[in-house]
Amino acid sequence: MAYAHFNCKYGFSPGAALAALIEAGADMKLINNRLSALKLMQGQLSSFTGRDDNGVLYTGLHLPPTTGQNYPAVGLSENIRARGLDAGTADKFSQVIGLLIGYYSAGLATPFYLSDRQIVELLGVLLALESLQAKKLFVSPLPLGAAGGRRPGYLNVMKILNGFIACPSPCQEAVITPEGAALIKCLAEPDRQMPEFTVLAAGCGGELIGDCLASISFKALVSVVIGEPVLDGEPARKTYEKVLLMETAIDDMNPEFFPYLVARLLEAGALDAYLKSIIMKKGRPGVLLSVLAREDRQDALLQVIFSETSTLGVRFRSEQRTCLHRELVAVQTNYGVVQVKIALNEPGGQPLRYAPEFEDCLARAREHSVPVQNVYRAAMLAAENLKNIRTLKRGIDK
Repeated sequence: MAYAHFNCKYGFSPGAALAALIEAGADMKLINNRLSALKLMQGQLSSFTGRDDNGVLYTGLHLPPTTGQNYPAVGLSENIRARGLDAGTADKFSQVIGLLIGYYSAGLATPFYLSDRQIVELLGVLLALESLQAKKLFVSPLPLGAAGGRRPGYLNVMKILNGFIACPSPCQEAVITPEGAALIKCLAEPDRQMPEFTVLAAGCGGELIGDCLASISFKALVSVVIGEPVLDGEPARKTYEKVLLMETAIDDMNPEFFPYLVARLLEAGALDAYLKSIIMKKGRPGVLLSVLAREDRQDALLQVIFSETSTLGVRFRSEQRTCLHRELVAVQTNYGVVQVKIALNEPGGQPLRYAPEFEDCLARAREHSVPVQNVYRAAMLAAENLKNIRTLKRGIDK
């Protein structure tokens, strides 16, 4: 497992973050292949090295022509997932889109749309982090630049980042885009919580205003450091986090609506959502809806519950949970690449169990017209080989 630390002193945008990750070693070929399969752009991403007016070297991106299509944000996650995006990346993308829907749709009667370029940049960051196996992200204090403070809606962007650290910026143009803020909120933690790690790679990425190299003006300039955690030879301690459990009982709702309800809740940031059959007052059969989430998602999830169900009230309570460490790795099978989730007691520890991502298995089965259980078994076998390789390597290291 690797850590990624973003320095956001000079702003943060998906385009700049993606460029920085590519300089830090993200596999551009993999990113291009995955994006091309989603049919969002015509051609390949490419990078270039530039130097700003102060002599700072940075990496920039050339995006190929996109389709020029705008996509309604509501339902976008399902659209992209149906095009073949793996389940782990699709879940993170859904969280980001859920936040952006709340940001852009506030007070608007018309639906909110994202351009294919915005989607490519957001997905590119997620795929780059996956390529680098960066499972934990940290960000520096976020800039309150003078120009950013005057931009319409900039304070609303900062509202997305409730709980993160802000500081004055030396750059008058520093700005965090709404898309950048959504990525930070969904994926990262403030760096005051960052443990020690060994530096493996670094990169600096810039997103230019208008892509004009003659007169360099950055929308954002982001640096990133990739590293491995330092464990000091001690077993990693289990971590506990505070979560919110929201519940409501429903006995007067069309059951056909429940799958869509659960999908909406996950898009809005729920950690989990599930349904149980119960017997309510007067012997009526009903359904108990349970939603597990972090506390900062309470309002967004309540809005979904009240708009998509017939309930009149929701009860909630704070609980604690502890989880096994999880890694998502890509394994090669005869049917193509499948993502496999591995559970471990500690980072770098012995795998306890593993499970192929079902959506990946389903996509590969449809591509090859074979039973999904064939793909699932092939992925399990590949994961077992990976486990044996890890065990052998650990024995050699000792």
